[in-house]
Amino acid sequence: TEDDTGGYLTVTSNEIAWAALPWNVDSKVFYDFGANYFSGDFAIRFEFQMDVDNPLPILYFTQLIAIALDLPPKAAALHKNIVDPRPMLIQKGLIKS
Repeated sequence: TEDDTGGYLTVTSNEIAWAALPWNVDSKVFYDFGANYFSGDFAIRFEFQMDVDNPLPILYFTQLIAIALDLPPKAAALHKNIVDPRPMLIQKGLIKS
């Protein structure tokens, strides 16, 4: 079953693709196997690939705590991240330049 009012999703027998999916849109694809379909433990395999021109910085939980405690960016070791989060954090007003 597909719930995609904007027509952003393309569903085939073994793949779901999307193009230009805005951040504020809810779209989902599901199939109801029924209550007794799953029995016991099972693993979920999920792969996500995002192509972006501007890579998003990834912050560690400890870095977020340091920012919340208003510690200086050097104490949070923000300069050691692969993608420097400082420009984004300054733009959002979370740290001072």
